[in-house]
Amino acid sequence: MNTLRGKKEAGGVIVIAVIVASVIMALTMGYFLLTVNFVNSVEASVNEERALQIAEAGIDLAADRLNKDLAAEVSQDVFGGGQMSVAAHYWGTDGVDNDGDGDVDNGPEQEIVILTSLGYCGTRLRRLEAVLNAEIINGPMLNAIYAGNASGDPNFSLDFGGTGDQGDQITGDIYSGQDILIEDDAEIDGVIHARGNINGRRDNTEYEAPITRDDLVEVMNNYPEVVVDLNAIFASQGVSAYDVVRNERFGGTIVPESSPAHIFRLDPNDRVQETSGTDGPDFFLEDPYEVNAQGRYNVNNTPITMSSVQTGDPEEGNDRLYYIKGNLWVHNRTTYDFVVKHPEKTGIHTSVIVEGNIYICDNLYYNNQIYDMMTLMALKDPDSPETTGNVYLGDPIFGTLEEVNSFMYAENDFHDLNLDERGSYQFMINGSMTAGNHVLINRDYERNGTEYHSRMDVNFDTRLTEESQQAAKFRSRIPQWLQDIFIMGPSVRKAYWVVSYRELSRPSVNPFVQDEG
Repeated sequence: MNTLRGKKEAGGVIVIAVIVASVIMALTMGYFLLTVNFVNSVEASVNEERALQIAEAGIDLAADRLNKDLAAEVSQDVFGGGQMSVAAHYWGTDGVDNDGDGDVDNGPEQEIVILTSLGYCGTRLRRLEAVLNAEIINGPMLNAIYAGNASGDPNFSLDFGGTGDQGDQITGDIYSGQDILIEDDAEIDGVIHARGNINGRRDNTEYEAPITRDDLVEVMNNYPEVVVDLNAIFASQGVSAYDVVRNERFGGTIVPESSPAHIFRLDPNDRVQETSGTDGPDFFLEDPYEVNAQGRYNVNNTPITMSSVQTGDPEEGNDRLYYIKGNLWVHNRTTYDFVVKHPEKTGIHTSVIVEGNIYICDNLYYNNQIYDMMTLMALKDPDSPETTGNVYLGDPIFGTLEEVNSFMYAENDFHDLNLDERGSYQFMINGSMTAGNHVLINRDYERNGTEYHSRMDVNFDTRLTEESQQAAKFRSRIPQWLQDIFIMGPSVRKAYWVVSYRELSRPSVNPFVQDEG
């Protein structure tokens, strides 16, 4: 009986062991399947998120391509461990009046692009639709103030300030290759862009490289018939001023009045104090035959006659590109205002290009406010690139400067010379200030413990951009060589930005899987 009971008990243990093992195996298998499902779920979730990120990256990539004047479409590109494709629908070319303004493929429709971006990772596919709009950004010469920061200085800031009626007033677009600070009562009436921060807010607008010396040399090479080489002309025709104009007080070298270069004087002997620290020859924009022959001293609006007073030939000095290797000065000891004149009513179109520095100490006006224009451009001298290519505003001794009518370009920097309340409580530029590097116009100063700020007004010359008939007529008269100068560097272009985007349902056909129907 004991033996039989023992055998039965042994058999019962085996059964229990088998049951326990089966339960453990079932639990293990269930846990394994649960783990597999969990892993698959995590992987699917990761792939789902990655597919979305790839689709979003496709939108960013397409916007960047549009901003580089490339086609927005991306065809099944490998990206981020997955694949992407981007299709673009351009409102401006679809033959439909999308904005309901009565015009097909015109106006605002030209600026709208709709992107459809697919992101694929693992087995997951996500689809996004984004609407992009384009903002027009002007090139360097079409800004009121442009500071390209070509040196890449991370600490550069284009600053505007002043309180009350001394607050800076800028009418036109501005751009800084790093930061912009607008404080106190300064006002900007125009579009503001910066590669860095605007009052602490990130902007991320980046132009291409600014205008360089090579760009302008190319223009001179393309239009040799309009170039007046002052160094060469003064070397061959220059005479002492005492030999030409009696009772001449300024001295220096001038050329015959029949020469288009007669509106310049080289190295006058009464301004050595100002020019003693410069390198190279110093040319002064003034007409000795007007100022001195008529005995006009201490007068305003001293004329600079672009054509010969004697012959009145309108072709002698107008529509010319004057080239200087040295320095240019707008500065005279006995007059403080210059006005460029010409008998032709179609307007003055003159540019002075300097391989050196430009010093503007006296006021410069247009005689014909409707059609006159002048550009003053300072390039870096390859022999001394660090100290040239600058434009200086203000009198180095007295600081007096009130108004300049000109489009001005400095391949390097803009600087101020004594622009404070004693000499220039306020000064105005009608045209533009364009710098390849920096605009360093410091007008904050202290006197008797009180801080002051000299107000700067810059008014972009909208005759280049406005749509009036008069402006169109003005532009039609600009010589082609001068038009080429204004479209140098990054010209007017579009900057695309995302207005909105949404996720769409998965398409019925996965373009990344060849055998999927």
